Amino acid sequence: MMGPHRERSDAGRYILYREPPEEGSGFASPELVGPLHRERSGAGRYIIDMGNRRKAREYCLQILFQMEFSKQKLKDVLARFWEENPSVDEIKEFTLELVEGTLRNVTEIDSELESTSTNWKLTRMAAVDRNLLRQSAYEVLYREDIPSSVTINEAVEIAKKFGTEDSASFINGVLDKIAKLKD
Repeated sequence: MMGPHRERSDAGRYILYREPPEEGSGFASPELVGPLHRERSGAGRYIIDMGNRRKAREYCLQILFQMEFSKQKLKDVLARFWEENPSVDEIKEFTLELVEGTLRNVTEIDSELESTSTNWKLTRMAAVDRNLLRQSAYEVLYREDIPSSVTINEAVEIAKKFGTEDSASFINGVLDKIAKLKD
């Protein structure tokens, strides 16, 4: 039996299914994409909102950036951040996983970034690039449930939104090296 048929829509924001994904099918399993909003569309399809993960990654970047510049503790930054940016639980949960995982492994991540970003010390990198690289390197190195290609693509898109003109290509190059070394 073939698995559910997938289609991309709305610039990749949704994955549409003609039938609900089966547990363990690899399609939208919690291990692969985490908790996402699911609803049945009027056309007999099931919709999974992929925008929650992107928003969580953007929030992670903003929280890491805020922590670096304010020198505040995570709990203080989070309290104010969620007050100013109310979000659904799925976004909060994934954001927190990324932030805590990045902070827990920041020494190893920074070492990996230093060795793969040729001619660039972390202190010379733009703060947005540095923090986006940290959180994305965390995903590539420590999150087996998220394909490296997904992480890299998401990081490039976020870099285009928050970084400089050169951020996307720089981040793509560094993360690609890390992913290849990991494999």
